[in-house]
Amino acid sequence: MPSSTVNGKPVLTAEITKPRVGAWHADIAADAESLTGAVPLSFEGVAMKGTVIPGRSGLHGGRLGARIVGGAGGVSKEIVVKNYAASAGTKISVVVADILRETGETLSATSDQAVLGTTLSKWERIAGPASHALVNVLDKAGAVWRVLNDGSIWVGMPTYPEATLEHVLIDEDWVGGIITIAAETAALEPGTTFRGQKIEEVIHRLAPGAFRTEAHLGSVTSSLNRFLSGIRRQIDYSRGYPGRVSKQNADGTLQVVLDDEKVKGAGLDRVPYYVGLPGSKVKVSQGQRVLLAFEAGDPARPYIAGWQGGAALEVTIAGPTGLPAARQGDMVVVTLTAQNLKDIALTFLCAAPGAPPTFNPAFIPVLLAKPIIAYGLVTTGNALIKE
Repeated sequence: MPSSTVNGKPVLTAEITKPRVGAWHADIAADAESLTGAVPLSFEGVAMKGTVIPGRSGLHGGRLGARIVGGAGGVSKEIVVKNYAASAGTKISVVVADILRETGETLSATSDQAVLGTTLSKWERIAGPASHALVNVLDKAGAVWRVLNDGSIWVGMPTYPEATLEHVLIDEDWVGGIITIAAETAALEPGTTFRGQKIEEVIHRLAPGAFRTEAHLGSVTSSLNRFLSGIRRQIDYSRGYPGRVSKQNADGTLQVVLDDEKVKGAGLDRVPYYVGLPGSKVKVSQGQRVLLAFEAGDPARPYIAGWQGGAALEVTIAGPTGLPAARQGDMVVVTLTAQNLKDIALTFLCAAPGAPPTFNPAFIPVLLAKPIIAYGLVTTGNALIKE
């Protein structure tokens, strides 16, 4: 049976948990005095790289206990908000690269390039754990992530390839969804198909004189995390965020700076607005207060759901003609038509006071020799439409 070491020191006992989505971790007891920082782990024939979690290692009963997490241990870190709104869109690779750079992690060369090449029209990364940010953005492509044995982060589609390895079946717990085997190496990985079953989580256990592997068909922690991740995402992306307009673009979309530091960042760009009337448009001034939301809770689809106080600079209500409208009290210009003139002639051309009016058709061409324009104020309006 292969021996196990950490940083070159013998591993006495260990339990390594590998989820299909996320970072693996190892709880070990070793014949060593201290462990800190990045460490190599040789575990039952498998080379691994991880980082000792600060404050989670120390001597007890003459042996060193430590928790090691796969990679640089950065995916649990809190990262700040970041906004993506390039005119040509943003590739998932850019969002993922930023997350990994900010957490000190590295991307696996075996990652799915098709997933990374997916383009998002825009993206809003809310402040929070880096692991959640990865789940949210990769969910747009139906992809997942996990930390590999070499410490790098793999991104790709869940395919569940067939896993083959020499083993002895110890137990099949169909109620608990656990297959327990004895194998020569810790080669079984999550996200594979083993003995006809899709494996969500693998737990390797090393004890004096014994090494066992449990293949879990459904991980309680991973299922809970997936469930909670969806709820956290709904909480973050289903609420409204107040803010202000910093600029209105030529295409009518808005640049918005939000009040909440968790989502503020450098501001959102090219944000559309809904005014409640089909095809209608509005122009607003810098500083106009707004309420921003995410359509269907999607970080890639922010929009202005409403306005808070202030006044519009211009409102266009879509109609069949697209003509401008006048308000009660507005000065208007009226061009008189032939019928208007006829009405005037019939009203004012009278032979004598009180006599029946008479109309001289020859009078019309004289009046129509030049456009006749009148100026006045709108005195009445539709009470259903007000400013």
